[in-house]
Amino acid sequence: MYKLIFQGLLALTLTSFISYKLINSDVNLLELKDASIEHMTKSITDDLDRAMPFINSAGYKIFSIQAQLSVPPKVFAIFEYDRLVDKKTQDMLVKALDDNTIGQLVLIALIEAFKIDKAIKLKNMELKRINITIGIPPAVIVDYR
Repeated sequence: MYKLIFQGLLALTLTSFISYKLINSDVNLLELKDASIEHMTKSITDDLDRAMPFINSAGYKIFSIQAQLSVPPKVFAIFEYDRLVDKKTQDMLVKALDDNTIGQLVLIALIEAFKIDKAIKLKNMELKRINITIGIPPAVIVDYR
């Protein structure tokens, strides 16, 4: 039971951190006056695209990207674990994304999701994909199969 409470708190902390960073970033999804939905969606996907080499180097590969053109818009990125990369390299890649808030947050979310995976053990199932929702509210979903 304590393991489930810990996992819930970790997930809540992660999504709260992403919400805070999104609200305080230059890609402010709450201020729709200055940008159209399409422009904001393009900005998010452009940042994600620029971050992909760093995310790949950190050991994750993209499975799909979907965009929901709504108010506010949401972008859904689905990743798969590719290979093990040491913490020092992951930290370096996160730091390299300092100028890309969305990319940095996605990479942090991926790293944190795999930390959660170490605590979750399901018989005959393993973590296959991580679904990240970039929007208000943000979300990270771990997909076991």
